[in-house]
Amino acid sequence: MTEQTLLIWHRNDLRVQSHAALAYAREHGFRIIGCFLDVESQWRAHDHGDRKLELYRRAADELQRSYRQAGLEFHLQVAGTYEQSIEHLHRLIERIQPAELALHAEYELNEYQRDCQVADICRQRGVRLRIFHDQIMINPEKIRTKADQPFKVYTPFMKCWRSLLDHPGQLAPLPDSLPEPLPDSLERQAQMRLQQFVAERLDGYSQGRDFYARSATAEVSSALAIGLLSTRQCHVVAMAARHDYNTEAVEKWRNELIWREFYKYISYHFPHVCRGNSFRREYDALSWNDNSDWLDAWQNGQTGYPAVDAAQRCLLVSGFMPNRLRMVTAMFLTKDLGLDWRAGERWFMQQLADGDFSANNGGWQWSASTGVDAAPYFRIFNPVEQSKKFDPDGDFIRLWVPELSGLSGRDIHWPSALQRTQCGYPQAIVEHKQARLETLERFKRLKTS
Repeated sequence: MTEQTLLIWHRNDLRVQSHAALAYAREHGFRIIGCFLDVESQWRAHDHGDRKLELYRRAADELQRSYRQAGLEFHLQVAGTYEQSIEHLHRLIERIQPAELALHAEYELNEYQRDCQVADICRQRGVRLRIFHDQIMINPEKIRTKADQPFKVYTPFMKCWRSLLDHPGQLAPLPDSLPEPLPDSLERQAQMRLQQFVAERLDGYSQGRDFYARSATAEVSSALAIGLLSTRQCHVVAMAARHDYNTEAVEKWRNELIWREFYKYISYHFPHVCRGNSFRREYDALSWNDNSDWLDAWQNGQTGYPAVDAAQRCLLVSGFMPNRLRMVTAMFLTKDLGLDWRAGERWFMQQLADGDFSANNGGWQWSASTGVDAAPYFRIFNPVEQSKKFDPDGDFIRLWVPELSGLSGRDIHWPSALQRTQCGYPQAIVEHKQARLETLERFKRLKTS
């Protein structure tokens, strides 16, 4: 019997372990050929920044070397846009003539539309298309309300998700695939970070995750964003850890992973969020301030609010921002400055190494109170109080706003006017109490109009 060929199109799944398509290929004895199409023009149009593109390229190069080390064929091509990637893939299919094309589903609108065109090509060429739900654990069509509608609230979604997966057999690890990750590869480093988190920090996760001066989180978000790790790997590790670690901490971390799946689910079922619209369409009519100076101050960490400025300077230098500070800075932009959440969403995507459209959009709309299961509009974080609560000694501020490093733990969260002058630190660009009242009034006007 002639060995059949399976072409695997890697996108946001740049790994060789815990890979559903590779596991399928091994199980069924296919000749495996892999490919990755570099679509920089499309990524740029979607606001992916230099840091994420650098990760993509390094991971794709390592993936190609892993394939070739195993004696497998791999095609790494520059395609530019999604339209051009379809043309490249079509030519590759014509040349290789695989029996099947395998890919891991992507759920945002442009990606879904691209894959629909690829499905048409496969039908025309007589190639069987295998789609695996590997970015998230469950096909989003299979999670429905009792009325057979998509969920719009996280908690019932989470309960349904758990009812489908939280029993023996459903979270077994996938078998090893034919290629092995390179010893020093980004994939191997991500696996080591995950193991280190479980061994050293998972037990205190629920208490420590919001204290952003500490290193209490898993630090695998960028690996998940480009698929160096699978969601399945994280859940398998978490389930195994329940026997040895604080159950509350394990479940808290799993909930964060499920939130990530929820936002992918929302992008799939409510694609208007992929077009720049508010999830709650009535908030598309919400008025926003138009102040480029404020936006520039926020982006560059010069607002006069130390925690906000520390967060933004951290983002500029490292391409990362702790989750608690993402919420604080997002609420500050939308509710203290009254600027459109879309400007912040775009900025984060351009700067974050772990930028993921669905998670980023969901987080920004949650903070702006325009999104699915969002914070109520009258919930407005006080950035100074948040700083005192979650960075009580001001260590994060000292690290990223060094001009304030000589201040006491009490003063560093909100320096006096004199201290600001002496330190060369800006005065606050808005007054929080007044800005809060203006935001409440803006939402009330919309509700009564």
